[in-house]
Amino acid sequence: MHHTAALRQSFASYLRSVKTLLASHPPKHLYDHLSPTQTRLLGQSLQPHLTPQIQPIYLPNGPLPGTPLPLGHHLVYFPTPPLTLMSDGTDADHAPGGVYTRRMWAGGSLSFPATGQNVSGLEIGRDAVCVESVDGDEVQVKGVAVGDGEEVRLTGKEKVFVNVRRRYGPLLGIPDDIDRVRKSPSIEEIRTLVFMAENPPSAPNVLQQPEERRVVKIPGPPPTLAFELIPDARLLFHFSALSFNAHSIHLDRRYAQDVEGYPDLLVQGPLLLCLMLKGIEARIREVGGMLELRKLEYRNLRPLFVGARIRESILKQPTKRRDVHP
Repeated sequence: MHHTAALRQSFASYLRSVKTLLASHPPKHLYDHLSPTQTRLLGQSLQPHLTPQIQPIYLPNGPLPGTPLPLGHHLVYFPTPPLTLMSDGTDADHAPGGVYTRRMWAGGSLSFPATGQNVSGLEIGRDAVCVESVDGDEVQVKGVAVGDGEEVRLTGKEKVFVNVRRRYGPLLGIPDDIDRVRKSPSIEEIRTLVFMAENPPSAPNVLQQPEERRVVKIPGPPPTLAFELIPDARLLFHFSALSFNAHSIHLDRRYAQDVEGYPDLLVQGPLLLCLMLKGIEARIREVGGMLELRKLEYRNLRPLFVGARIRESILKQPTKRRDVHP
C-alpha cells in the first residue's frame, strides 16, 4: 500500500479497523516439550557474558527431568510456527495493519499467579502449552494529533501499541487442559509491542546516527547485586535461534540499517527480559531462596544496539516492596 494513500484514513476509522482485525484472530495453542537441551544451550550461550554468580553451570546433559524450569527459560520454548511469519520474521497475527510495519518490543509484565516462581509447575522433561491471545480492545495509538477523532488524519508519526497475552502451564493429559491453563496459568506474560510506520523509499534513514549515551540514575541505597555485560552479534544469533525469533532487525545488519534505519542490530526484547530475570534469580539464590518473585513489570525506554554495555542493578527499596531496576 502506498505510504501517502494509507494515511488518508482518519484516526478513529483506523483504530476501529485495528481492533476488529486483532479480535478476529483466535487464540493460539502452542505446545512444547520442555527438553533439557534448550535450557542447557541457553545457559551455554549466556555463560561467556555472565559470571558464575549470575549464570550457574549446568550438568553436561542439561538439568535433570523434574527440575523446575529456570526463571525466564520459557522464552526459548513455545515458538510461533514459521508458516505464520511475515517477510521480516514477525508474527502476522500481532500486526495492526496499515503502514505500521516496523515492530519493536516496548515492555510487558510477567507474573506467577498460582504459586510464585519457585513452584511454577513447569518442569524439565514435561509437556506444556502456551495459550496466546491478542486483545483488540487494549490497542493504544500514541502521538495522534489533537482534535475530533473522526476528522484527525494519520500522519505516520504515530505509534501503535499491541498487547500479546501468553499463559503457560503443564499438560496433565485431561480434557480441560487448555481451559485450566487459561484460567490458572503457571506463568502469565504480557508482551507489549510497538509498531511504527514503514520508512518511505525516499525518506532518509533517520536513526542512522547512534543516539547520545544517556545515564539514568536511580535514587536509593547501593545495589545489593550488580553486573555488566556487552551483548555481541553471536549472542543475538544464538538467542534468536533458540527462541525461533526470526525478526530481521536482530540478525541482518543490512536490513536493520537500510530498511528500518537503525545504526546496527537491535538486542532482542526477550533477551533483555531473560537477563533481568537472571539477575533476580541470582539474588534469590544469594538469600537462600527466602525471596519469591510474584510479578515483574518493565519498560524498554529506548532501543539497545549490539555492542552496547548493559549494567543491571538490583536494589531493595526503603518500602516493603522489592523492586528490580535494570
